[in-house]
Amino acid sequence: MWRLEDPTPERLERFTGLLRSLQGNVPSLLEIEVGLNWLDDGDAHDVVLVTRFASRADADAYRVHPFHQEVAGQLKAMTAARSVVDFGDG
Repeated sequence: MWRLEDPTPERLERFTGLLRSLQGNVPSLLEIEVGLNWLDDGDAHDVVLVTRFASRADADAYRVHPFHQEVAGQLKAMTAARSVVDFGDG
């Protein structure tokens, strides 16, 4: 989840577009879901990303994939705060 420095509609569109670009460009990424916050709450983040992988090894491969690293760098430049949870079936 991310809180953007300046969550204007244009920035949110660019940010979510970058996240969606991961699908099809990182082979180990099976599925992606990107959501925008609609709750007016100071504790809320602006954007959430849910990804799915076949295995933890595939998730690890995603983290270090060059395309993911490139996107992550662009996102970081627009980010005020970030929270992460990795979970699976086992």
